[in-house]
Amino acid sequence: MFNTGAALLLKLLPRGLDRKVNQLFVLGFLNEFGRTLVTVFLPLYLFSELKAPYELVGLALTITTGTSAFFQVLGGVLADSWGRRRALLMSSGIKVPLLVMLAIGSKIGMSILIFVALFTATEALSGVFLTSAYAMIADVVETRRRAEAYGVFRVGDNLGFALGAFVGGLILDFSMLFAIWLFCTSLVTVAMLFFVGESRESVGEKFHPMAIIRVARERVLLELGLASLMAGVIANQMGATFALYTTIHLNITREQLGSLYSLNGLLVIVLQYPLSRLALRYHLSKLLAVASAIRAFGYLLVVAASDFYLLQVVMVALTVGEMLQAPAGASYAASIAPETKRGEYLGFYNWTWNTGQALSPIVGGFLLGALVFREFVTWYVIFIVGVACSFVYIYLGRKARRAIPRLEDIL
Repeated sequence: MFNTGAALLLKLLPRGLDRKVNQLFVLGFLNEFGRTLVTVFLPLYLFSELKAPYELVGLALTITTGTSAFFQVLGGVLADSWGRRRALLMSSGIKVPLLVMLAIGSKIGMSILIFVALFTATEALSGVFLTSAYAMIADVVETRRRAEAYGVFRVGDNLGFALGAFVGGLILDFSMLFAIWLFCTSLVTVAMLFFVGESRESVGEKFHPMAIIRVARERVLLELGLASLMAGVIANQMGATFALYTTIHLNITREQLGSLYSLNGLLVIVLQYPLSRLALRYHLSKLLAVASAIRAFGYLLVVAASDFYLLQVVMVALTVGEMLQAPAGASYAASIAPETKRGEYLGFYNWTWNTGQALSPIVGGFLLGALVFREFVTWYVIFIVGVACSFVYIYLGRKARRAIPRLEDIL
């Protein structure tokens, strides 16, 4: 069944890319499908089953998100020092016994501290998996087509997210969700063990955590990371801030909010690859600038939104910005990296971007609280910062092209 399903998925993929891109498309789909079964409904489990108060639920989600972001940069170091395949195999292999404990524990009952600790460990390993997969793609795809290849990977990732959210909503037994996630992770581990080869052997250096600080000294990468941290804060305002504002102040229903996020996932599945192909002709810094600008104007439309239909237009704008940012940002980081440090560079970029996203609920909540009775001003602030990110990306692109002349046609 797995071989048949994988064959059908592979037929949908574009031609001319290395087979490892296709393999990672399938593995990324399985990884995200299993993970999403649980993560989408995790707040409900913590609140209803483990009787955690709202504050503890929020703290638990912040811890897991922040840990995943940090381990993305650590995963880059591991991918360089151990090799891509070994890091991928480690991330999925260690996750298997953790999921066994979570599946059993969620069935017979466990303390919230143990549950959060085990789940945080799985999120850390997911961070290692993501960066290692991005590094492997960078190894086997030429510089010009990397954004396209990352777009392919994101289609698989988002297809897994969309199907995971749908299937998870049909299964009430939380232990069963963990069991399905365990099955998917086991498939990924077996596939990595027997079917996926190495893209680049380790550089022969021993793993050292200080490599995280070392790579941050690279000026072009550091500037990209800081800009992307700020952009990540703005990008993820489509999460908690958007949900709170639209349901409380625009009075849309939970069903309507859910359909807006479903629209986001559907657009990514359908349009990510063709949009990535279209973007091949443009400089990566310009794509990042356009992505920030489109998001900024999308948020500005929230102020004028008086009905559900205009909010759909807002979601389309935010999703287009997301589809441009994700492959372009990863491709930018991989392009400026020395061959022996691609994992470190990609890990650092992913860390800064996801750290910004993790901080976004705090920033959005502060703005909504500080601007009480004038909550709509929040979107003006977000718009201004989003436009500022666009100009920063353009400026950094010009600097990077002067600093690395060989990438003048790319950056």
